[in-house]
Amino acid sequence: MKTIIFKEYNMNQLILPMDFSDSIPKNHMARAVNAFVDGIDRKVFLEAYKGGGRPANHPQMMTKILLSLRLYAKMVFLSANCTCST
Repeated sequence: MKTIIFKEYNMNQLILPMDFSDSIPKNHMARAVNAFVDGIDRKVFLEAYKGGGRPANHPQMMTKILLSLRLYAKMVFLSANCTCST
């Protein structure tokens, strides 16, 4: 079995001098996606990854990005349909 190595992923890290989580509204889609993906058992992500090669981006982070993009695209599509029908 190959060793599984991910790039470091820490949602609590502070790179910039400001914590942007305070700027995100409590009912924002980003918070729902974050809570949903954090609720998934980490074993699911590890079983899907074969390992080997360079350290990969953490699958939880990538899942959050993909879900956010998908939901955003759907919202844009739905809002475009609403404006065209009026």
